[in-house]
Amino acid sequence: MNADIWTDIDFGRLRLPPAAHAHLVLIANPSHHPRGDFGLEGDHVVNRESERLTYSGVGVYHPEFFAGCSLGRFPLLPLLNRAIAASRVTGELHRGQWCDVGTAERLASLSARLAALE
Repeated sequence: MNADIWTDIDFGRLRLPPAAHAHLVLIANPSHHPRGDFGLEGDHVVNRESERLTYSGVGVYHPEFFAGCSLGRFPLLPLLNRAIAASRVTGELHRGQWCDVGTAERLASLSARLAALE
């Protein structure tokens, strides 16, 4: 899970299907990321140019997904693209609450929204 999101995703029910190397939770595209990241065909994540969804920052990964990686920081996208090309990435669409709090403005907006619920 990315550290800069707030969500009501039920992590306890997320599972990695036996043949998959990754399972991603996707969301409808937020206003700050209108083009999205990946497509979803059935339960498989695909690369395409239209009808894309945004990766929520929540995923389950098999250790084999990281084969060949060195210690330290590295980008996730090339690994995802490799696994998607091999049809080893499944996904699901989350229709519940999700917020990327990666900017001060979005954090303030979420804080105000949550305070209004109290």
